[in-house]
Amino acid sequence: LMGQSKAADKNIAMTKFQLLLIGKKDYPKAYEYANELATKYKDDAMVLNAVAWSIVDPEAEVEKRDADVAMKIAAQAVKVTNEKDGMILDTLARCYWLKGDKAKAIELQKKAVTLSPEEIKAQIEATLKEYEKGK
Repeated sequence: LMGQSKAADKNIAMTKFQLLLIGKKDYPKAYEYANELATKYKDDAMVLNAVAWSIVDPEAEVEKRDADVAMKIAAQAVKVTNEKDGMILDTLARCYWLKGDKAKAIELQKKAVTLSPEEIKAQIEATLKEYEKGK
């Protein structure tokens, strides 16, 4: 039963974060809460990645992206997974891209491609090509 309540807690936390960030667009509160989640779930790569990606996802309607907050959280997720998770490296690469560090974004994205499972590899490669073209 404990496992279930932990999963429920995570879902509630992520829903609250999404609501602040995308629903209410209360950016100061959203990023404050993102930092709280990063501390609370510092060893949970999936939660960390979900929070960071929500901030930098190019499809998301976020007018004020705090790439610094996202980068700190994505870097923690990369650390937790020992740089072995392609999806998480993809998130960190996007943070660097938004910060204007194209070389670092490309370097991380190349690593993400090699570590990505087949079902997402094409998507990760497409992002790499986008970075290499400088878009």
